[in-house]
Amino acid sequence: MVQVHHEEAILMKAAHDLEMHWEMTAGNWRDKARSGFGKKFLDPVIPEVKRASDAIAQINRLLDKAIRECR
Repeated sequence: MVQVHHEEAILMKAAHDLEMHWEMTAGNWRDKARSGFGKKFLDPVIPEVKRASDAIAQINRLLDKAIRECR
């Protein structure tokens, strides 16, 4: 059976790791540049990852349905 759960898990782990590592920079980088960088580059990523995760889940449901109907 074709499953895309694995790809969704990889995406979610990467987003989690990115957030975790970004938070770790807060101890050493505390200026406006960090804030600007976060707002410009990182803040938009999390909602996009969520949308991608939802899309992957939808694809998985459609694949499961197609496979069931083709048997």
